[in-house]
Amino acid sequence: MTCKIGILVSGRGTNMEAIVDHIAAEKADVQVLFVASDNASAAGLRLARQRGIPTAVLPYKDGRAAGEAAVEKLWQERGIDLLVLAGFMRLLTGEFVGRHEGRILNIHPALLPKFPGAHGIEDFWKSGEPVSGVTVHLVDDKMDHGPILAQREVARESEDTIETFEAKIHAVEHQLYWQALKDYIKRIS
Repeated sequence: MTCKIGILVSGRGTNMEAIVDHIAAEKADVQVLFVASDNASAAGLRLARQRGIPTAVLPYKDGRAAGEAAVEKLWQERGIDLLVLAGFMRLLTGEFVGRHEGRILNIHPALLPKFPGAHGIEDFWKSGEPVSGVTVHLVDDKMDHGPILAQREVARESEDTIETFEAKIHAVEHQLYWQALKDYIKRIS
């Protein structure tokens, strides 16, 4: 049975792009029914359109309630099974998440529960700690919280700059998110 997903992005859309590319390469029984963003100029929307995926701009400029209502409408109209947050920089309300418990996934560029929030890589870098990583988790009503589905460590090497470390994090994200998503689809099917 085909798993139908929607993807939310706010920026570049590289995690969305990696997921779409993995689906195509593996001929996976997963269909991306839409990519939506709170940012009309998000590069991720352009990347989705180039791949023939329907896109939408969410009216978060009119407030969180309007933005979430638009996501809910897309969810119901398209009949998706899972919502995948791929660099979506908005916190969903507890009410929205509660309606879709266990059906919303997120990725974060740190080993949660450490370094939650919008600056996980920078916060790790400033900490001086030797190891961070990537976390894929189910979304709950708190920021960067919820049951962890997968984590992978990424070590800070002596020659790393924040830019090279960020590139290593993104490379891991592009593999780990798809693997965690595939594994989760098997679990719930």
